[in-house]
Amino acid sequence: MDGERVRDRWTVLVSGKPLGGELVRWDGNDLDAGLSRVIVQLQERVPGLLE
Repeated sequence: MDGERVRDRWTVLVSGKPLGGELVRWDGNDLDAGLSRVIVQLQERVPGLLE
């Protein structure tokens, strides 16, 4: 996750072995919404990862 940008833009990027070389990425202006969306995507792609 990188820091806040000009005009309140954020990027959340998650990668790692459980994703099989792929990544989960979100770009937007509401960090809470972005984090929530990435968590949902992680749970869909790798069931049990966040338990």
